[in-house]
Amino acid sequence: MLKNLTLQLLKKKSLPTATFIENSDAFLSIYRKAIDQIPIVTEAKNKKNRCYVTSFMTQYILYTREEVLKSPKYSIQQKQAAKYISPFLLLIANVLLKQNITWINNNLTSTPLYNKNWDFYDIKKLTNQFLTHYPKDVIIYKSVEPQTNPVLFKKFVDKGYISVLGRQVYIFDPKSSKYKKKRSYQIDKKLAEKQDQFFWTILDVDNQEEVKRVLELYKELYLEKHSIYNPIYNETFIKNGFGNFKLRFEVLKDKYTKKIVAVQGIHETDRVINTSLIGYDQSLPQKLGLYRLMNYELMRQTIAKDKILNMSSGAGDFKLKRGGQNSFEYQMIYPGNLSTFQKKVWRFLANTLEKTAKQQMNDLRV
Repeated sequence: MLKNLTLQLLKKKSLPTATFIENSDAFLSIYRKAIDQIPIVTEAKNKKNRCYVTSFMTQYILYTREEVLKSPKYSIQQKQAAKYISPFLLLIANVLLKQNITWINNNLTSTPLYNKNWDFYDIKKLTNQFLTHYPKDVIIYKSVEPQTNPVLFKKFVDKGYISVLGRQVYIFDPKSSKYKKKRSYQIDKKLAEKQDQFFWTILDVDNQEEVKRVLELYKELYLEKHSIYNPIYNETFIKNGFGNFKLRFEVLKDKYTKKIVAVQGIHETDRVINTSLIGYDQSLPQKLGLYRLMNYELMRQTIAKDKILNMSSGAGDFKLKRGGQNSFEYQMIYPGNLSTFQKKVWRFLANTLEKTAKQQMNDLRV
């Protein structure tokens, strides 16, 4: 039944993504398919869009270049290649990929989730409906992960979509009870149960100081410690989200000072949980285990709700030791409205990343 319902435009005008992210210069529209709202980001080609969740070039070239240059996991040769080859790749990509990119199911976070309804949608018809609005754009379904969406992933492959490797992520499925035997999980569980300094509560979005504190913790971790190409979210995103999409912000507070020491912005569907935004007070002693408390709380909720946890990317060793299994996200690119030359370029990129970057990411556990 779901697959037969038409796509409807909810808003007549697109919103600039800068409404929610300071370093993003694209456009957000919201469509309705059956009971779902599907966020669409149209990426115009310009130099102001320097946020990797809304820019293909930033994610695959600028963000990757910065990560390689900063991380101690990469060799000197790899760092030299990233430093000198990336600007050349950016120039070539801008020449080759002249069309705008339209991202389907881009909720302005790094890990958009797909609920069970997507298993029933006719992907060919759905794409054709989007093409009536974006006939000349490169249509990309953002970040499809095969472990949590096996039916949907197979649909794209069977329909001939070009699957371009994205990030390595870690998936925790409590149905595999092996996590119970993981020493790191047991240590974290004991820490969470015995500590009495901190407690979890929901962020008061009407409290201006709390909202500012959450943004402060996020920026210190994502922007200052990691990459300037991470999204710089603002208060509008924290307080309101957009359409019917809004993260559930859970904060860890010190029971004595009532100060927020950590935050998790959680996105949850009918089968998957993911934290799309985190932050914690890095000035506090590491022995307090704030990051461990955050991860354990997500695992606890996942187990209690009998869902799957997408642990996102990074900290691979940490997540593997607690029962996570590595997987990979893919950008699913519709080839139907591309020229023969463009198809060859996209397929070359997909094959190159699959043969080289995938194994490297797996080895480095990034």
